[in-house]
Amino acid sequence: MASRFLNISVERCTPILMLLLTASLFGVQAGFAQNIEPAAAMDREMSAVYQPENPGAAVVVVKNGQVIFRKGYGMANLELQVPMKPEMVFRLASVTKQFTAVAIMMLFEQGKLSLHDELTKFFPDYPAAGRKITVENLLTHTSGIKDYINKVWPARMTENLEPQQLIDLFKNESLEFEPSTKEEYANANYVLLGAIIEKLSGQDYAQFIEQQIFKPLGMTHSSYCRTQPLMANRASGYLKRDNVYINAAYFSMTQLFAAGAMCSSVDDLALWDAAISANKLLKPGSWDQIFTPYKLSSGVTEGYAYGWVISKFLERPIASHAGGIPGFRAYVMRIPGAQLYIALLSNDETADTQPEYVAKRIAAIALGQPLSEPKIIKLDPAILDSYIGQYSDGSDSFTIVRRGDRLFGQAPRDPEVELFAVSQTEFIIKAFDARIEFLKDANGRVTALVERAGGESGTLKKIK
Repeated sequence: MASRFLNISVERCTPILMLLLTASLFGVQAGFAQNIEPAAAMDREMSAVYQPENPGAAVVVVKNGQVIFRKGYGMANLELQVPMKPEMVFRLASVTKQFTAVAIMMLFEQGKLSLHDELTKFFPDYPAAGRKITVENLLTHTSGIKDYINKVWPARMTENLEPQQLIDLFKNESLEFEPSTKEEYANANYVLLGAIIEKLSGQDYAQFIEQQIFKPLGMTHSSYCRTQPLMANRASGYLKRDNVYINAAYFSMTQLFAAGAMCSSVDDLALWDAAISANKLLKPGSWDQIFTPYKLSSGVTEGYAYGWVISKFLERPIASHAGGIPGFRAYVMRIPGAQLYIALLSNDETADTQPEYVAKRIAAIALGQPLSEPKIIKLDPAILDSYIGQYSDGSDSFTIVRRGDRLFGQAPRDPEVELFAVSQTEFIIKAFDARIEFLKDANGRVTALVERAGGESGTLKKIK
């Protein structure tokens, strides 16, 4: 691994590699020599999921400010047979939201807005609900605004839409709940934040992020995902249909705007994490606020902060975020107490095992607490059939179906995921590293499911 890592022309180095090669060349060599076993274990985790002949992924692991693992797996382009390299550029999808949140905080520090400003301050013609919704509600998905994605996907996926056209898709919809009383993830919140950034900065959202964030941090392989300009090392996106890989459908990135339209590489994301750790761009107090989960009006603290999900992993507080759009999946996680950062970007939308699951296993290795892989078992079709149906708590829902000897589940607006049996009643979801347990009554009838993920749990009753 060390020799392969160092066999790079300096003229072609990305900023993170230039930093490593010039500032700590021998330290990195020693680091890899001392961490042969962890690196090999990380490599095994990645190799088990991303096969050489299939779409793949790039990963970077940073610990104590040093890159301890960095590699590409699989193919960046199947048609041209281009192998994946760690410097490849991917669509970030919702990982974009953390850049939008920082842009808002930059404007806050400049005195151009208050986090308690109401939406109608920026959009006077926004319906009455805008008088209740604050900037902070948008940042934390506690506004009650309904999402708009299903209105444009798949029917209008190819259309280029301006921010105001996106806002018009949802502004007249009734709220799903009163602001600050609940958290429900909706891309519409970050579309509005992007429009606020444009109004207050006088720049296009893309220009603001590229010039005010990416350029100062040396993130030269990060940008708004424009389709036509040439982009060096751009990975192609894929999905599997009828067990055959196909190109992901084209859609206009304008439809995601400030909620998910950025591209980047794992190297640039490592620079981003280093900037966060060094309190660049913002004051320490603002960074603290970004990673503080929101407290609802009821006093209950929800897990979403400003563009980051706050949870626990191996009893340690973590900040993370996943992203998923046609052709791509992404996952980033920070464990501040261990000075550990992992970014895993994939161009395989429909892989059975998704980046979050793999990244957490790599994190466990880096922490010296490797996770044992649960043994997947086959269940009788009659048992699988007993789990088929719809589960709900009146707000969230999850529908389970069977195809052959495999069980699949889906929440509204989320991609379908496979459930892998580890016992008669317990399943794991490798797509986002969760565990589901089915509950039964005294007669053996399935009554509910309990989902556990990120140190939290929730129960959904079987309703049909």
